[in-house]
Amino acid sequence: MSTIINLSKFFFKDLIHRRIFVVAAVVGLAFIVLSMLLGPLSFNEEKRLAINFSLAGSQISLIFLAVLVGSSFLKSDIESKAIHGILTRPLSRPQYYVSKLASFFMCLLLLSFLMWLAFLLTALMVGFDGISVSMLPFLGIFIEALLLFSFAMFLSLFTSSFLAIGASFSLFLVGHWIPTFEYLIRNSSQSVIKLIGTIIVWVVPNLESFNWKSHLTYNEWLPVETYAQFSAYGLIWVLCITFFGIFIFTKQDFA
Repeated sequence: MSTIINLSKFFFKDLIHRRIFVVAAVVGLAFIVLSMLLGPLSFNEEKRLAINFSLAGSQISLIFLAVLVGSSFLKSDIESKAIHGILTRPLSRPQYYVSKLASFFMCLLLLSFLMWLAFLLTALMVGFDGISVSMLPFLGIFIEALLLFSFAMFLSLFTSSFLAIGASFSLFLVGHWIPTFEYLIRNSSQSVIKLIGTIIVWVVPNLESFNWKSHLTYNEWLPVETYAQFSAYGLIWVLCITFFGIFIFTKQDFA
């Protein structure tokens, strides 16, 4: 365990010094600042627009960070042969893989926290009264970004970074369309459409389960148990993807 912790710290320091981390932070914070400037232009919808714009900006920056880093975080070590120098130490491949995931977990947690603090400032400035529960939408974004990162890193083991990025963004889109596929399954009269929809629902994570932005905007909340179930659902997906990633990673020949 100490090996994983130490290596995770090393990878974490590498991540936060990368240009893409700074860009993601600047973009997310820029959206939050813009929300304060655009709010007065929306007449009676100032609070709602500011909150929606801030949350959307945070989601965009974190999702892009997760996909772009995930597609190259492990692959760059393999292509540069740097992985050979690390794996010659008393370190197993599963430990190396988990350390990569853990380091991004810490990076994502840090960035999410900074954006939440900036969001709190925005909410206070526009007089929003949902401060006490404002962390929940960021938790949903955090879980979604972590899932997409694990998926992108998994794909990078056997595809190019470009394909991993494309597939991850495709997963993002299809994952948010799961409720639409569920509607088609219930209401379509064509068996082919029902079959395709059923397959997609079973093999693609329902990312819309983590879209809690509107809950804060309209102050319409689900029971706490529901959010706990959705969070567990997302983390189970992360663990499953990580398991298959470790399995493939341990079988690869880097010679």
